[in-house]
Amino acid sequence: MHPSLPLLLPLIPSLALAIVIPPSWPVSNNTPGARSPSPSPEPALRIPLKHLTSRQHHPDLEVRQAWLKDQARGMRRKYARHLDADGQELLRRDQDEVELEKRELHKRATGNVSLIDVGVDASYAGQVTIGTPGQTFDVILDTGSADLYSCPPHSMPVLPSLIGFWFGLAESPRRWVADSQCSSSTCQSISLFTTTSSSTFSSTNQPFSITYGSGTASGVIASDTVSMAGFSVTGQTFGAVNTTSSNLISNPLSGLMGLAWKSIAQTGATPFWQSLASSGQWSNQEMGFYLQRWRGVTGVTQVEQSGGEFTMGGIDSSKFTGSVNYISIASGDTDYWRIPVQGMTVQNGSVSLSSPQAAIDTGTTLIGVPSSILSTIYANIPGSEAMSASTGYSGYYQYPCSTTVSVTLQFGGLSYSISNSDFNLGSFTRDTSMCTGAIFQMNLSGNSPIQWIVGASFLKNVYSVFRYNPTAIGFAALTGNESSVTSGSASNTTSSSTGSGSGKSSSGASTSREVGALGLVISVAVAAVAGLV
Repeated sequence: MHPSLPLLLPLIPSLALAIVIPPSWPVSNNTPGARSPSPSPEPALRIPLKHLTSRQHHPDLEVRQAWLKDQARGMRRKYARHLDADGQELLRRDQDEVELEKRELHKRATGNVSLIDVGVDASYAGQVTIGTPGQTFDVILDTGSADLYSCPPHSMPVLPSLIGFWFGLAESPRRWVADSQCSSSTCQSISLFTTTSSSTFSSTNQPFSITYGSGTASGVIASDTVSMAGFSVTGQTFGAVNTTSSNLISNPLSGLMGLAWKSIAQTGATPFWQSLASSGQWSNQEMGFYLQRWRGVTGVTQVEQSGGEFTMGGIDSSKFTGSVNYISIASGDTDYWRIPVQGMTVQNGSVSLSSPQAAIDTGTTLIGVPSSILSTIYANIPGSEAMSASTGYSGYYQYPCSTTVSVTLQFGGLSYSISNSDFNLGSFTRDTSMCTGAIFQMNLSGNSPIQWIVGASFLKNVYSVFRYNPTAIGFAALTGNESSVTSGSASNTTSSSTGSGSGKSSSGASTSREVGALGLVISVAVAAVAGLV
């Protein structure tokens, strides 16, 4: 290296460097007998400089403005110790602005969770992390509840055995995890939350109890750091389950995360999702679900890793086509994610409705309706009959398996089709020529804010969105399935304040604000899954 070069390099950190070696410089010559050239005076080192492109002359005004600010900021930082009082104040403002920009960049975020399909479309689960260091679990993502519960190593929740569906009770918390104190033999096959391994775990010792159609779970209210899709909430309240009935949940599930509103949280705590949406951590205050269908696929297994996608802080425009039809929810109706069912057809025949409120529930497999409507629905399907109470299937109907059933539900002025493969649950009696339908009897009390429960049998047919502010539920046609959405007919439409076009956004536009309450349930087994066989 030329002796002058090391001295010059530190002087040109931001310039393009080119070194020119004059032909008169000494050159090594290893040819035998060659004479070395006579020494000549060293020439001056020439370093051409290249002018680099500057944002100062960028055609975008905002880029030029940013450049101008950065010039002043950079000079104040460089000479900070020499600034007067006014300069020090400007420097402080510079620092505040930089921190604000960092926070804005951090909070403007969207996170995706890959779902697993359990029990052939019976339940859809995503991965959640609890504690410090984090312990990871697969939990059912449930927009029909608002609590988070977990099961320690000696307790265990149970999996519903009837036709693979599960409905949680309104008064029961659905955000829990099984902890290491689980005493059930079923706990041996699932992942449990070890509370003693988390430095941030805290228990209130306040007892809680949950009752499901398939069993019970109880434990204590606790709190810890909870993370999902790159987002975290410290001190998140949840239930640590330590006693359960058998078969409440099974591997690979370890719990349930509720995604409904705080108003129905038994613990009274703000749900995980609601904390994120209200704190501005999301790019857009909404959540999106794509539930993949495995029913009817040859070779399907009880656990399929490609179960769909759950998006927090926005929606995935690649999963749907057209626009999202948002149906507004009144400010006083933020309990369940619920909207009115405006109309229904079965085999192209209209079913008379009076705009019942339907809970849109990702944690439920089937569709529950009052008995007064159920008989009318199946009257449109030739050969259908109520299943005998003696079989244990009271409230279900079956019909000839050879019949292709066409059902539509109308929300927000648009009709959405339910595929025959989702409606037909298969045969559950010795008469294999008869198949069971996905709509069954669910009578709720007169005080209930909901009359229907609409689960995955419908939601697999649409892309669904749950928006925090302005509060709404949205549906869009799945990519490649545009024909499943049609305009609602006047004869099926009842008057409603929420209609087509209410809060619509264009395809792919993530302009919604918040989704339903996200409660988290982590249990030794998932207490909300149904083993659909």
